[in-house]
Amino acid sequence: MAHPIYKDLLEQWREKAKEIAGTSEGFTFYDPEFNEFLHWMFSQFQAVGESTQPAPDNSVVEFINKGQRLREQYPSLCIEVASTKKADWMAWVGPFPDDIESTAFGFGSTPEEACKESLGILSEIPEVMEAIND
Repeated sequence: MAHPIYKDLLEQWREKAKEIAGTSEGFTFYDPEFNEFLHWMFSQFQAVGESTQPAPDNSVVEFINKGQRLREQYPSLCIEVASTKKADWMAWVGPFPDDIESTAFGFGSTPEEACKESLGILSEIPEVMEAIND
């Protein structure tokens, strides 16, 4: 069964071809008409392709940027995103000084998932959020 988006797109192509050719009894395109149709068709296909792509997940970039801001405040801080044997992916920031008793570990099947989890833990530590937002 065809995807509904592509089925609708095919119908739009048929309608445009009828419009350009001026008939619904088969299509005979000459060069200018064919070029017009191809240009229109590819622009429609590109628009559908762009509209169906998910928004990029920037959690890894956000994690590293926040880690770098924290490192300015806490120079001995480690920031790591790594592939592991047991937990697929891990993202962590730590160890923090003794006055902040926390290390932010995140685990997931992708680097993005691990970074999201670690960012969630970081957001719950008031001292860390102050350092990030300064």
